[in-house]
Amino acid sequence: MIARHGLTEVYAPPEGAETVALIVFVHGLFGHPYHTWAPKTSKSRSKSPRNRSVDLSSSSSRASQSLQSSFESGRVQKDRLGNSIDGPTFWPRDLLPDVIRDVRIFTWGYDADIDGFGSASQSTIHQHAGTLLSDILDQRERAEHYKRPIVFIVHSLGGIIVKAALNRSSATEGTRLKEIAPATCGGLEKNSETLEQVGDGFAQTMLKSGPSLHIYSFREEKETRKYFVFNTMVVDADSAKIGDAREEVGSIPANHSEMTKFESSDDIGFKRISAQLRRWVQELRGDETISKEDIVNCISSLESVDTKIRIADVRKAHEMTFHWLFDPSIVSFSEWLQNRSEASQPFYWIQGKPGSGKSTLMKFALKDPRTIDLLGRDSELPWTIVAFFFHDRGTSSLQKTLSGLLREVISSILSQLPQLLPLAVEMYRKLVKVHGKRRPEWDLEDLAALMRQIVGQRETRIRLLIFLDALDEHAGDNELLVQMLQEWRTSADGYYVNLKVCLASRPWNIFVEYLSDGPNLAIHHHTENDINVYTNARLRASIRGGLSKLLDPDSCASLTDQITAKAQGVFIWVSLVTDHLAKNIRDGTPYQTLKSMVAAMPEELEDLYEHTVARIDPEYTNETHIIFQMVLHSVEPLTLETLFHASRYTLRLYLHHDATDEVPDVDSDQGLRWLMSRGGGILDLSAGSSDSAPFVQFLHQTAKEYLQSPRARVLMERVSARFAAKTGPYFLALCTRSCAYWVADIKKSMLYYLKLVEIDRQMDVNIQMPIHYESSKSSDQVGCGTLWWLQQQEGPFFEMCKNEYIDRNQEMFPDFSEPMLTRRRYTYSFIVIMVAANLISLVERSLTSEMLNFIRDNMTASGGNELELCLLQVTIGIPSLIPAHLEDRAAMVRTLLSLGHPQDIFTPLRSFLVSEEREVYKPRGNPHTPLEFLVTRGDASPLNEDTRLSIAKMLLERGASVPTGLLHYCAEHDSAAMVRLLLQLGAATNVTDPYGWLPVEYAILRQDRSVLTAFLDHDPSILRVHPSYGAMQWERTLLPPIIPLMAFGHPGLAILLARLKILGLPVLGQEFASKTKQSVVNFDDDNVETQSALPGDVDSNISSHTE
Repeated sequence: MIARHGLTEVYAPPEGAETVALIVFVHGLFGHPYHTWAPKTSKSRSKSPRNRSVDLSSSSSRASQSLQSSFESGRVQKDRLGNSIDGPTFWPRDLLPDVIRDVRIFTWGYDADIDGFGSASQSTIHQHAGTLLSDILDQRERAEHYKRPIVFIVHSLGGIIVKAALNRSSATEGTRLKEIAPATCGGLEKNSETLEQVGDGFAQTMLKSGPSLHIYSFREEKETRKYFVFNTMVVDADSAKIGDAREEVGSIPANHSEMTKFESSDDIGFKRISAQLRRWVQELRGDETISKEDIVNCISSLESVDTKIRIADVRKAHEMTFHWLFDPSIVSFSEWLQNRSEASQPFYWIQGKPGSGKSTLMKFALKDPRTIDLLGRDSELPWTIVAFFFHDRGTSSLQKTLSGLLREVISSILSQLPQLLPLAVEMYRKLVKVHGKRRPEWDLEDLAALMRQIVGQRETRIRLLIFLDALDEHAGDNELLVQMLQEWRTSADGYYVNLKVCLASRPWNIFVEYLSDGPNLAIHHHTENDINVYTNARLRASIRGGLSKLLDPDSCASLTDQITAKAQGVFIWVSLVTDHLAKNIRDGTPYQTLKSMVAAMPEELEDLYEHTVARIDPEYTNETHIIFQMVLHSVEPLTLETLFHASRYTLRLYLHHDATDEVPDVDSDQGLRWLMSRGGGILDLSAGSSDSAPFVQFLHQTAKEYLQSPRARVLMERVSARFAAKTGPYFLALCTRSCAYWVADIKKSMLYYLKLVEIDRQMDVNIQMPIHYESSKSSDQVGCGTLWWLQQQEGPFFEMCKNEYIDRNQEMFPDFSEPMLTRRRYTYSFIVIMVAANLISLVERSLTSEMLNFIRDNMTASGGNELELCLLQVTIGIPSLIPAHLEDRAAMVRTLLSLGHPQDIFTPLRSFLVSEEREVYKPRGNPHTPLEFLVTRGDASPLNEDTRLSIAKMLLERGASVPTGLLHYCAEHDSAAMVRLLLQLGAATNVTDPYGWLPVEYAILRQDRSVLTAFLDHDPSILRVHPSYGAMQWERTLLPPIIPLMAFGHPGLAILLARLKILGLPVLGQEFASKTKQSVVNFDDDNVETQSALPGDVDSNISSHTE
């Protein structure tokens, strides 16, 4: 709704975008803040980019709501299906934001019907000018508008009022009105009739403003019909100008009234005005220079090596395959690339069976020069091509999430289109302020908002082609994924942002629903010839080297046809079969036997995997199980060397209890033969990069899915029982006992593996915290031992642990001059880490009564006061060292108490435990008991409410004391449930704090009905006028806040009235009862309502409740 008077905001920038300037529209004589800028009737606006919409279902998640925000802008009225409702085009709202998105747009209204049809008086103009200044200042003082430049767009009398306002601002001294003139950077005038006095003053204002103030005046080109008799120019060309040398002048082909009304972005008047506005706003953006350092840091914070791995890893297509993609007589891909109209379909979907070669085809299309040829090689407006391939087998979350997709796409776009960098740097600077570091973490909402700005901007023309592969390997909500894609489609207008997205996935229902209506192809319908070419080439390569007599070309062609017929378009099936045949060909297997082998191969991919696993030599099956499980569960990618040594170490330790670090040399050829014999061709090596060695992964996503399915039992049936019961985390945890160099990547996630073993109930004597007592002064000699691992950890908690072992030379190794003391301190520090990582089983094994007594008696005396007996406090307050969903902190507290850890021991508060924001509760100086620490952590606590209550109950039932002040703190800051628990288990309610206040009185001041009810349920007579207060303090301090709490009519409130009378305060008691009966304000969350009298007579039970 546009207000008739004052400022109305009609457009705000997208979420996350900073406001560059405020644009204010001011109408003229007999005008209106809406009607002046909107035609009386309007043609359909269906061609406007802003009217295109897609109806998306809502999502409850925060990220999903953010992704849908652009569909809910409200600038164009739409029906429930998202279709535009025809109506007048209000161009400040409906057209201008498509050109300039980082401004706030207002229209200002005033009483323009002056003296009927007479002239505007000086006094009236100056009154309006003052009102305009005040209204803009009120808006501009808001945080998001503070000190933003102002651009005025004025018509007729509006120009005179704005000039008068600027004159007044320029001449003012000592008031806030002074701010407006310097802040005004430009004005577009449409036939402003000039009053002499205002005009003279404005010349002086422009002189004071200097070059920062710009004026552009538009005159009318057509005459206006007056009195139905003759036509006239309302304002002639000379009067439409100010006459300043800096003024620019243009015209609009319309009459005086119609020159302010535009129906579409194609109107010549709109084009002229918006072009000038765009230039001014661009200058304003340029006022804040972007440093090279900010650009480099911004892009580096978005870039990641992990997001590029999969594209590099996809094998290049055989040189004679996939060329049909560019044949328009076969598929429509080339036609889609060539279609440059704004109405063209932005998405092209390549779908197909699992393993049918979709990723290889996507890489082929990405790299083939015909792609850019078909798009068009325009030197003035070239195409920007970026790509992201999802990778579920990848070890980084960025390889399989929307965050990874957006980081790769955005960083690639910015690297090729530096003119878009201001959009990213602006958001980057905000994140730096929030996170306090030069490389902040971008969350999904930040990334989605930045991508919306890129595809929604209307200042820089760009052409953008995005390849997105393996949508079915996205590890997240695919509904959110397709919503994001639809948002890109809607935001891109086809002119400023010409967007094309080529997508590939399996034909899952959600992708069929959203993508099947557009151009698409099913890859497995077109690859028969490709499979034939590929198979023939593989087999011919195998018969080289003197074996051609065993398999002649005709026999090779026959086998090729047989394989092609059974493949059904699945390349992975072909790869497995040809690998098997190639080995047999090299071994001299006869042709007829080869044909029988192919005939025996299952046609379904899962059946083929099962067949492949069954062929692995029985001697290797235990090791096969180990390496499959390690690759399935490893957090970090495992190189071939690491996997080789890890499997050997596991077998040696598990079978022979031999934990020695024997590291035999293994060359790459030996390693590949080992991988093939144990992995059966199901495991493969990644391509690697200049920054990282190749790592072991599954041949294809379908191979990983097979080994995670029940069908993998064919392998389990051949594995010995003692191995079959163990999983990947167990084998990886075993490896962490090693100190050899190969274990470094595995040891990075040591705590995570140990916790998974505990959850899987696979703990045994082989699993332990690898506490090595290294006494060497050289980390090179120690290798990747426990102290090496500790050195790699970051954060205040681990710094405290490290401090226990820094000797006089500041080296990170213990001094064993006192072996028993040092070793026990050393062991205890790792018990602290076990507690922090919630490794309950290992704590039970390690925390003996002897160790507890030793720590209590020796730690402080030895100077190690950082690690006094603080295990309960560590459990309660340390941020999670493992994924939070794996923790059970209440169980850890229960374990510590059962092992004899004292429940009331004091521990100094350390920086790693205390939140700097929580300084409310300060008992007896520095030390805190576990219960104090649990209650006063507040928002900084890593625990949820149920866990906090459970731990508090355990501590109290074990006899933990409730220190003075703790109940006061809970009454003011904590939940009603925590207050009830403390009351039920013995907290004193009649003790005052240093300020003389009782706990219940903090609950009254807090205005929390549930907390007050907890006190009243515990003791209905708890409300009393404390003798040290008297009537005056009750009336001034506690009576007003307790009145809103009377609505629930607790019996304890009637007792309070009786006590007021007994204490000789009948007038106060009557006033209290009168106030609560007459009008009770019910504060329920954020809803405030007025209720009448309390239920029943509050005086009826006075005699039975008096003291």
